[in-house]
Amino acid sequence: MRLCFILDANMVLYCCAFNCKEKYVKGGPYTFHGFSKGETRRKEWCRLLRNY
Repeated sequence: MRLCFILDANMVLYCCAFNCKEKYVKGGPYTFHGFSKGETRRKEWCRLLRNY
């Protein structure tokens, strides 16, 4: 399984969408969220990202 996001101390730092270069900036215009901890849902989200 490939990683779909990059974490640092449980905080998402980079976007995992194809060709997106956004990264976390405190007070920035974007919010970043981690994937589900549930294995089944997480795998489904990763699969859907590859199809995007």
